[in-house]
Amino acid sequence: MKNRNILILCFISAAFCGVFGFAQDSYAVDYLAEYWDTGNATSPAIPGTDPTATTTTSTVGFNIGTGALNVDGSEVSSGDGFIVRYTRDIGPGEYSFNLGSDDGSRIYVGDTQVIDMWVDQSYTTSTGAYINTSTQELKIEYYENASDARLTFSYQRIIYVSSSFSGTEYGTQTNPYNSFYEAYSIAEDGDIIDLTGTFDWTDVNQLQGYETSGYIIAKSITIQGQGADQTFVQAASEDDIGNRRVFTISSPASTTIQNLSIRYGKVDANGGCISMSPGTNLTLINTEVYNCRATGATRQGGGIYAISATTTIENSAIYNNVSGSNGGGISNTTGNLYLTNSTVYSNQQTGGIGGGGIFTYGAGAIYYITNSTITNNTAAWGGGMNTYTNAIAYLKNSIVAGNISTLTTWRDNFYQSGGTYVSGGYNIFGYNTVGPTATTGDWTDADDDDTYDLFTVGTTGTINFDTAARNNNSPIYTKTWGVLVGSIAIDNGNASAHGPVAIPSADQRTGARVSTLDIGSYEYAAILTDIDGPGILNLDPTDDATAVDVDATFEINFNENIVTSTGNIVLYKTSDDSLVETIDITSAQVVASSTTALVFDPTTTLDSETQYYIMIDATTVDDALGNSFEGITASTTWSFTTADIVNPTVSTLSPIDGASDIAVDANLVITFDEDVSTSTGSFYIRESSDDSIFETFNVASSTLTASGTTAFVLNPTSNFASETGYYVTIDATAVDDTSGNSFAGISATTTWNFTSADTTNPSVSTLSPADDETDVAIASNLVITFDEAVDAESGNITIYKTADDSTVEAFDVTSDITGSGTVQITVNPASNFDYETEYYVTIATTAFDDSDSNSYAGITASTTWSFTTGDTPACPAVDNAATYASYPGCAVLTCNSGYTLSGGSCIAPGGGSSAPPPPPVVTEEPVLGEDGLEFDIDNVEFIAISETEDFDGVSWETYTGGDSIINSDKTLYIKFRSPQGGETDVYVVEKGKGESENEIEDEVEDENKDKAEIEIKDEDGACKFERDLLVGMSGEDVRVLQTYLNTNGFVLRNSGIGSPGNESTYFGPATRSALEKFQAHKNLIITGRLDAQTREVFGCMVEKIETPTTPPKPSAYTFTRDLVHGMYGFDVLELQKYLNTNGFTVTKDGYGSIGNETTYFGPATLDALIRFQTANNIYPNVGYFGPITRSVMR
Repeated sequence: MKNRNILILCFISAAFCGVFGFAQDSYAVDYLAEYWDTGNATSPAIPGTDPTATTTTSTVGFNIGTGALNVDGSEVSSGDGFIVRYTRDIGPGEYSFNLGSDDGSRIYVGDTQVIDMWVDQSYTTSTGAYINTSTQELKIEYYENASDARLTFSYQRIIYVSSSFSGTEYGTQTNPYNSFYEAYSIAEDGDIIDLTGTFDWTDVNQLQGYETSGYIIAKSITIQGQGADQTFVQAASEDDIGNRRVFTISSPASTTIQNLSIRYGKVDANGGCISMSPGTNLTLINTEVYNCRATGATRQGGGIYAISATTTIENSAIYNNVSGSNGGGISNTTGNLYLTNSTVYSNQQTGGIGGGGIFTYGAGAIYYITNSTITNNTAAWGGGMNTYTNAIAYLKNSIVAGNISTLTTWRDNFYQSGGTYVSGGYNIFGYNTVGPTATTGDWTDADDDDTYDLFTVGTTGTINFDTAARNNNSPIYTKTWGVLVGSIAIDNGNASAHGPVAIPSADQRTGARVSTLDIGSYEYAAILTDIDGPGILNLDPTDDATAVDVDATFEINFNENIVTSTGNIVLYKTSDDSLVETIDITSAQVVASSTTALVFDPTTTLDSETQYYIMIDATTVDDALGNSFEGITASTTWSFTTADIVNPTVSTLSPIDGASDIAVDANLVITFDEDVSTSTGSFYIRESSDDSIFETFNVASSTLTASGTTAFVLNPTSNFASETGYYVTIDATAVDDTSGNSFAGISATTTWNFTSADTTNPSVSTLSPADDETDVAIASNLVITFDEAVDAESGNITIYKTADDSTVEAFDVTSDITGSGTVQITVNPASNFDYETEYYVTIATTAFDDSDSNSYAGITASTTWSFTTGDTPACPAVDNAATYASYPGCAVLTCNSGYTLSGGSCIAPGGGSSAPPPPPVVTEEPVLGEDGLEFDIDNVEFIAISETEDFDGVSWETYTGGDSIINSDKTLYIKFRSPQGGETDVYVVEKGKGESENEIEDEVEDENKDKAEIEIKDEDGACKFERDLLVGMSGEDVRVLQTYLNTNGFVLRNSGIGSPGNESTYFGPATRSALEKFQAHKNLIITGRLDAQTREVFGCMVEKIETPTTPPKPSAYTFTRDLVHGMYGFDVLELQKYLNTNGFTVTKDGYGSIGNETTYFGPATLDALIRFQTANNIYPNVGYFGPITRSVMR
């Protein structure tokens, strides 16, 4: 420890200090010094007045004999009495103060008095201690009464650091800092930094030090640990990975490092772990410097490099260091090196001039090697030492042997070129060609046979080195390379001083040297106070080791010889602290591999990739003196993780197995459950249809790339075919994990298969009307049937007139068409086409996409889809009419001669009507044969069959052909009507045979009653038909109607849209045809629409028959015949006018609208007439214009 100088207070000038011969400490911190001239005083108080003089000074103390200290700096022989006060701030740490004075003095830290000698006295000393946790003021006060005036003061601060501490930090023993940086930043010259734990410059908490230089020490301080085996200061977390040294000692520092280990420096510069600048001093005591590297080809001093500096090494070990150039262990240039009681071994110099252990260079480079051992080092020249260019090496009581020179045949322990070796005697020198000259007590090996001769005596012997360096029971835990019994080193040393170096009374381990001391750092059979049990040197596997074999054996190497005692070794699983195995220390599972090591072999095979820890009872192992190994009680002391022995498996596939609609340019990605890499073999993509190879990816291929550490990407060189199945196989040798475990591969066709997306644009299968079709009905819809379902997207379908390209109508596909989502798109023009006119249709290219967003190409040419409507119809003939108005009016304009035009008809002279219409021609009257009703008839359109003579409740039905209509066991009444309206007489048919159709029909109805109700009513019994339905309409109720018809035997189609299971929401011709069959079957008026009469059969009559608030207006026109759907005539035109006038609008615009009435009885006329009948309580309200309806209109 370096005490602060005791300095005189210099108030006025530095010259005063020089007169009394006190030197100022160049490193000290300035104090504020205040001086009061008080005259003689006994225990005076500090004056409340301003001081007589003030100054700043780096010194505290003085000794001026009798008299007072005057303001001008001169000594006054009379008028004694003055007061002096020194103040400055001090930081955290633990302080010890030394104070001496004649007369009174005292010390305060903050408001706490640490030393109190505030009395008139002769020179007296006192000590005090203070633990400081913050920055506080230090105050030293002195008063002089009479006679001598003398003050002495010094202090020592210790700053404590523990790398594992977490809590409030003050730098004290109980609340230490946890980083070296914090302590060094507040340290002052003379302070001690006391370290506990491991200090790693790559740890962010240590602020990492500077790259290359490590921590720069520019203060004269002491850095101490708790022992070389307990405290570690390192440049990195392990050997050979760092980029900096540990310490750079910078001028004018004088630094002491003791009781710790310095390691793991690696730098492309001189000094792998320590570098000393010119003018600095470094003392290493009880310290190890190892595993340090100066990596550049010209770099010196693998462990320590010093230039124009003084290095003192005592009781220390320098080993396992490497330099690219000179001095594997130590390089010393133009400075002094004192190596005492230390071991330098297993260092290596890989290039340059040499000096595996120590290299010294230049004038003024002097080193004293005393009671030290230099062995097992390697260099090009001078495996042990190299003294170069005017350097001088003095050796005494030391061993330099067993070193290797790689550029000579012999094990050359020394090399010199311009340097000098001086033997002080009593050394052991291995073979050398240019080494020191032997003198008294020296042993030399002249022919490299490991046999040594004692100088001038002729006695021979061997060193008999131990097999390795060891702790050798050292209580300071620095390693020595010891000798064994019979060694020439034993009792052959000398106790006389080695120049300026006294021969140490104890060896490197602190063991006492006997009366005739040994040569080297190790004293054989030295008496050591060994109270410590065996300590662990290393573990195999090491703590936190990974990839440990599941059948591994375990080894513990101790720092001294051991014997087993009693107790257990216990293996636990870390995840849940469960017991895996207990091994008795005395069992055959535990064997000694040497005198210092134990090997044990668990019987349990461990789990893959699992962390375990080992506990050992404190009673299991003792040393030779009975000191027990402390055991292992923490789960973190010896833990390890077993190797991965599990094959990698697939975590995810992209696309997933069984995926469809995969982009044709997609990459394939396979992700594993752990880190993997390629080995040998290939990945294959194959077509599912024939197992042919689509593409091969050798694991070395550029098309197979890694994605992170767990996945591979297959990037095919060409796109997949559209809508095609593929699968992937992988060789079992293709992929390994980081532990060499192989993926099992994929061989099955079903493990990873997928289907590519549809990339084919939808196309048109059929058009209706077809392209170039003629005679197209003017009321036709446009129907586009695609080869796949399409969705409406955007754009228009547009109808043009070919003659002038004028737009007839444009249909927004998002709102004006039906069938989106199906294969059939229907366009329903707002009005009929013109007769005898050519049209063409265009479709936007954006109009339709399939489910894979492939777009229909559209129609842009006028020739792709064109059609021509049919010829204008001829007006229906009216008896005895001569001329007509043009179609579609067709009103009779004139009658034949002799007839008068009245109400659209030609009346015969005398007021009679025209000739009655001809009735049907019955060539074979109806009879009921074995196969049913048989007859033969021509010119017939309607038939009526009744079981009563008055045909009550029977309507005319359209005759569809055939002469076998019905079986019956009742008398039937039958009549027929011609297309012209003429009727036959009533035919009576009796004595029917067999089961009647009515009975059969009843059975069918009974069978399907429940089914019908299910089809047409919801779960609450509400009817699903709430409106009339006819061709061109859409809705879910249309689908219900189709489903009912298909289910009950009135099938729309056998396949395609509308077939069973493929019902749609559109009411087209197929729906109408099936409904007509149903109506015929039910003896309803065949209208081909779901009207009131038909819904009544279903129990869905939701209309409310209300009596009109006002009676209908009489018609101005006299109707003379019945009218039904499909008929023509001027009376039809008049009926439309009547309906439009009375609020039962036929159509809102176009044909049939107000002012545009026609002579055709179509669906719109039928619908308006039914509404009229319903409103006027006319039954049946089915759109039949007969006598009852006409009577209401009169």
